[in-house]
Amino acid sequence: MTNVTKLSAEYNNKTSEYLAGGVHYNFRRSWDATKVHFKDGKGTRVWDLDSNEYLDFFCKFGANILGHKNTEYIEAIKSALDMIVATNLSYIEYDLCKKICENFNSIDKVRFSLSGTEAVQNALRLARAYTGKSKFIRFISHYHGNADNIMGGKPVNDVDYYPIEYNGDPRGTYGRATGIMESQSYILPWNNIDILKAFVETHKDQVAAIITEPICVNTKSMTPSPVYLDTLRSLCTQNNIVLIFDEVITGFRVSLGGAQRLFGIKPDLTVLGKAISGGAMPLSVIGGKREIMDLYGTNKVTHGGTFNGYTLGLVAANKTIDILSRNNGEVYKHMEEHFSELLAKFKETASNYGFSIDIHGHPTCSSFSCRKWEPNLHIPPDMLETVLSRAMFDHGVLLSNTTTFYSNIAICKDDIDLFCSRLDAIFEHSVNKLKNMKV
Repeated sequence: MTNVTKLSAEYNNKTSEYLAGGVHYNFRRSWDATKVHFKDGKGTRVWDLDSNEYLDFFCKFGANILGHKNTEYIEAIKSALDMIVATNLSYIEYDLCKKICENFNSIDKVRFSLSGTEAVQNALRLARAYTGKSKFIRFISHYHGNADNIMGGKPVNDVDYYPIEYNGDPRGTYGRATGIMESQSYILPWNNIDILKAFVETHKDQVAAIITEPICVNTKSMTPSPVYLDTLRSLCTQNNIVLIFDEVITGFRVSLGGAQRLFGIKPDLTVLGKAISGGAMPLSVIGGKREIMDLYGTNKVTHGGTFNGYTLGLVAANKTIDILSRNNGEVYKHMEEHFSELLAKFKETASNYGFSIDIHGHPTCSSFSCRKWEPNLHIPPDMLETVLSRAMFDHGVLLSNTTTFYSNIAICKDDIDLFCSRLDAIFEHSVNKLKNMKV
């Protein structure tokens, strides 16, 4: 039996009179239409206004790494409210900055802001100032925030590689400044070393930065080939190009030192966000080499923002890192083991119902793709994935971007058991939907 969300629907209809679209964000994707409001949570579970219980593998796009109602985290934020919170500088900067730099050996100094979008834009500004060049390279399907100059698009052709808008782009938008994408950036296919080398060789005098997700979580959690990041690092070093790792998702999620620690690559600049502040407080970080970051200290590069380095966000991040760091980061092993078990059971059950499922990425931010459904090989993979994801939601399993599972440190055996108990209903629901499709 699927969840009934009558109270949520009524509340959202009322709210939509004043909240545009009845949601807080929107892209050109069908799954954004789900409008269920939540009232409570504990650990990996959340409850909506109709008291339906969900397993939360959405985790606020990966930000909520501690799970809901982590007592220690809440107490740290409450204690901060009894001190001083509305000043430009306070008492917590040294502890937090030191912890970030110690965990990320590519980072000598940091600056704080609120969102990943603004941190990325400021990192690009630093790169331009440091190199004296104006353009940057990004990659197809990678996501670096919702600014006009960096969201969506595809290459105009396989020679020039400047980005253009196109119909059907899920990250497309009306109102984008005319010509801003093609005037500032190039967009290349990821993981193609030959194209990367050739393009950098012919455009090195224009390119100030190359920005990449080290794990492309926004597209099926795809990982790079073993030598691709090494090649990126070498090309940037040789050609006075700043290598920027967008670890807004992977930073403090896949390890204490992010994906760059797992791959053994040191970027020049790193952007962090989401998990670093535990899920309840917004915070983003720009960090990197001393000589680049000192462009702020010498006032050569401007970095503004009323709430940059606000005390509550810094306290939240400081406590989050403390919790994640204990016992040499034992919680990461805990998350990986539990989610590996959970995903294996998901794949096994899918096979029993005729679905060919692949699991991609790191266990703390994994995605699934569905290659085929044996009873009807004409149904395209994206339709299969949409049906499965909707069935999971209807049976109380929350995912991000339809196929992405995010873990948190509160995951336990009871959560896995609950997930497994719902799998048959999820796949039976999906099969019934697919049988009625005329494809």
